[in-house]
Amino acid sequence: MLLRWRLVVPALVFLSTTARAGELDGVALDALSGGRTDLGSCPRRVCLTVYVAPWCHYCVKAMPVFQEMRARLGPRGVETRFIVGMDEPEQLRRTARQYGKDTLLDPDSRLQVRGVPHLILSDERGKVLGSLAGAPSSAEGGLAWVLETSRSAPAPVEPVAAAKADGSASQSAAPPAEMSLEDAAVNFETVVRTYVARKGSDGAFSLGEAGTGRPRRVRFLAVEASSVRKTAEARYDGRVALEDERTGRKVAASFVVDLSGPEWAVVSASLPSASVKPVPSRR
Repeated sequence: MLLRWRLVVPALVFLSTTARAGELDGVALDALSGGRTDLGSCPRRVCLTVYVAPWCHYCVKAMPVFQEMRARLGPRGVETRFIVGMDEPEQLRRTARQYGKDTLLDPDSRLQVRGVPHLILSDERGKVLGSLAGAPSSAEGGLAWVLETSRSAPAPVEPVAAAKADGSASQSAAPPAEMSLEDAAVNFETVVRTYVARKGSDGAFSLGEAGTGRPRRVRFLAVEASSVRKTAEARYDGRVALEDERTGRKVAASFVVDLSGPEWAVVSASLPSASVKPVPSRR
């Protein structure tokens, strides 16, 4: 599972140029059923945008949570919109069908999130109120986040009651969770896959050799999750299996990922020198 609450921040730097200004206005996407939706136009007082990708296995696990949030937020004046991106059009359409015919498609990564799943809360004017990297562990936790984040909206979302043992109601968000190595490995893969997706939809991109910086054209194969290790506070390194496009050989690149703050990102990535013996292919 992903780290859920430590990254709940009102930060916009991982979004597109339009969203960096604090607005979603001007970002329009096609819906699976046809028609086009401007993300800056919210038909209700608050809009929750949930961004997922077909290859994101945690997005699949979190789908029931997102669907329950949608059902419970609707009566409270919140419009929930699902966006599927970072993959080929046919893969996007196949995944979108699982969320509903009103799901939006983002084949060109117009909304440039740096990890999935991602939640973005905006008001009726398209102003971004806050964002969540990852997903809440439960619908109740997600509702609590929406409530807290919407406080700055012209019309905040009504409180979500949580039953206590004595039958009364209270409202509290889930406490921050520490990131285990298992969680870090999942997050590491999410960041690397997002990095690759932004380089090109076919998984091919240029990467420099360690020491020389000489660029080589490679194609993404897989993240070696068992290799992920913590090297510093919120920084992790690991190996990523790639295929050298010129030789067809499999090589293991070294990636360093920063999982702190709202901007999970690849800090560095490099290939072994061409003189180094490549990793034997298992194919």
